[in-house]
Amino acid sequence: MIHDHLPIMALAKAEIIAQLQQDILHREGFRPAANPLMNSVLGPLGKAFPLGALPLGVVHEFQLDRASARCSMAATVGFIAALASPMLCDGGIMLWVSSARTVFPPSLMGFGVKPDQVIFVDIRKARDVLWATEEALKCSAIAVVVAEVGGLDLTASRRLQLSAEQSQTTGFLIRNEVHPGITSSASRWRIASAPSEEIDNLPGVGLPRWHVELLRLRNGITGNWTIRYRQGKFETAEDNQYEAQNTLLVNDSRRRVG
Repeated sequence: MIHDHLPIMALAKAEIIAQLQQDILHREGFRPAANPLMNSVLGPLGKAFPLGALPLGVVHEFQLDRASARCSMAATVGFIAALASPMLCDGGIMLWVSSARTVFPPSLMGFGVKPDQVIFVDIRKARDVLWATEEALKCSAIAVVVAEVGGLDLTASRRLQLSAEQSQTTGFLIRNEVHPGITSSASRWRIASAPSEEIDNLPGVGLPRWHVELLRLRNGITGNWTIRYRQGKFETAEDNQYEAQNTLLVNDSRRRVG
């Protein structure tokens, strides 16, 4: 009779742990996307995120590869645009803050972002970029804030994170420091270009492909993928190698229960 109750007890414990995880995410300000398009765009990346959803109303970091800064910047801009496009599908506005604009607005259309939905804020002095970014993140009328920043320390990142959580505006920071250091951002990425795929075996530029590294993710799983962007979502490309390490203590408890 005791053995008959073991599966029920294990299921009850798993449900309790799952509920605790939900409570922790809620207390830490995790707000999954209500837009189903936001979750569908993630494709294979969705497995890394809590509840399979990209956290919104937080700040995400993107670390450039200094050895190939231009290629890394181009890949990062495309990846961010693809992530942000579902947030703008209902007419939302993206604010792009930088001291040296390098983005070609019409190129964003290839990732579902209309140029007239992007407001570029060009700052003369690089030190003022952080201030402008913080003020933009305080505005709930803005859906997405993208900022090319440098010299971000833990204190400044906390200010940006708090502003995003209060307004529920999502921030994407593009960083070019050699050693970014510790911040309070929800995630940190590194995006690199990969050879594009041909379309219908025709030569020339094909579907975009990226090597994606998720270096840090709060309450989630780190890993790396080779992906392509097609028809508004990420897909696993050939030679994909997914390496993940679970950083959630609650997930370790769940495995022990199971």
